[in-house]
Amino acid sequence: MKPLQGQKILLTRPRSQSRGISAGLERLGARVLAAPAIRTVPPASWKGLDRALRELSRYPILGLPSANGVESFFSRSRKVSGREPKPPSRLYAIGPATAKALRGHGWRPGMDRDGEHHVIFGYNQSTVYANTVLAVAEKLKDRNRPRP
Repeated sequence: MKPLQGQKILLTRPRSQSRGISAGLERLGARVLAAPAIRTVPPASWKGLDRALRELSRYPILGLPSANGVESFFSRSRKVSGREPKPPSRLYAIGPATAKALRGHGWRPGMDRDGEHHVIFGYNQSTVYANTVLAVAEKLKDRNRPRP
């Protein structure tokens, strides 16, 4: 029996960005229901972000919550400054997809599991939710590791 056999899991990510996790959950036996709950749109004004990007070196810590956020951050940084931004001394990515997106730009994020739990918990104050997100991420990561 597969570990998620008989479980229904609702994914609220855009379909174009949930294919990998959806396939991984289905391989584990889950029935995945896709119901996108967000839409990524540009802000009404770039003023605040542009100011922060011009002063990025003054921020010792940067946390990015999603791969979309990473791509938007780098795209806007290049537009504002005309070059790639320099990484801060402490860089945090929420989840493996965000970390992978940062590595694609040559940046190396770092956050331990307790830090990830704290950030995920902050979204909705649910320990069960945070533990579930981390457990599913770990199972998917294990499935994608090369076997010796």
